[in-house]
Amino acid sequence: MCLVCLETLSAMKDFNLSRHYNTLHVVKFKKYTAAARAAVVADLKTKVHKQQQLFTGATTTQESSLKASYVVTIELAKAKKPLSDGEIVKRCAVETAKAFGDNSMVKNFETVSLSRRTVTRRIAEIHDHVEGKLKQLIHDCKYFSLALDESTDVMDVSQLLIFIRTIDSSFEVHEELLKLVSLHDTTKGTDIFNAVNSVASAYGGFDKLSAVVTDGAPAMQGRHTGFAGLLQQSGVNCPILHCIIHQVSNLILGYCLTLQDKNRLILTVKCNLHVSLQEALCAKALNFSHVMDLVTKVTNIIRGGNRSLSHRRFIAFLDEVDATYGDLQMHTEIRWMSRGKCLERFF
Repeated sequence: MCLVCLETLSAMKDFNLSRHYNTLHVVKFKKYTAAARAAVVADLKTKVHKQQQLFTGATTTQESSLKASYVVTIELAKAKKPLSDGEIVKRCAVETAKAFGDNSMVKNFETVSLSRRTVTRRIAEIHDHVEGKLKQLIHDCKYFSLALDESTDVMDVSQLLIFIRTIDSSFEVHEELLKLVSLHDTTKGTDIFNAVNSVASAYGGFDKLSAVVTDGAPAMQGRHTGFAGLLQQSGVNCPILHCIIHQVSNLILGYCLTLQDKNRLILTVKCNLHVSLQEALCAKALNFSHVMDLVTKVTNIIRGGNRSLSHRRFIAFLDEVDATYGDLQMHTEIRWMSRGKCLERFF
């Protein structure tokens, strides 16, 4: 690059530099010789260096501003706050810097883009990055296994959680949440299989699948219409295992019920395998039929069978009174905490 006009030459060779100087600058600088010439060259180098530092500082500020935008976006997502709250966070940061009298930080905070559209775009970019890392992880692994569990959220929508565990050639193991799939209609074996098959196809298929672990529900373990049967019918031959924690739960429950039959009072049940296992076992061991029968009957009157009209009216009523929950929850025996959640919403 020429120190005088800052023009970048196509080829940095002595001949090109000499021709450029003799053509454009020799008339202006030929009067400088020896020490004066060296001083002019040093001055030109200093000016170029200052300009480069100016651009470098601007680039550093832009990078810091971009990083801050991503950091705030992640915190908003973790806290489940509206995307428009990014602008409020920015205003608070600017006013805080002003209160401390730090004008440089005020300028830095003002460069951070946190509009609703920007935060939305940042979340999409973070999603694409995480998805790319998962695809690379699955591509590099030798084998992987899946763990499936289905639950219901506060809006009474079934959510299928798909966890993946990979192992590579150096025997390094990674565990990640692969996908959270919403099942809006039914939760039959075909629904679960279609959801898992769609996710697996997006990440390379079942070629490296070594095992699947489920909770043992009929929709999962059914040999014909369950997920396990449909998976084998599709040509995927791998072990489909019943979760060991659920198996231990059933064993302890059977033992508790046996003791109850012998008129023994059970005060505590201890198990270190799962935090909620104790509560689930105690709830199953105690006889709540006189309560659960009434709760189930009322719940079925509101949302059971073909009562879609009464169900919609009930949801609209809850929304009108700003209730804590948006709907009642059906009780399911195979879900550990189903009884407690059902009673909590009902009362």
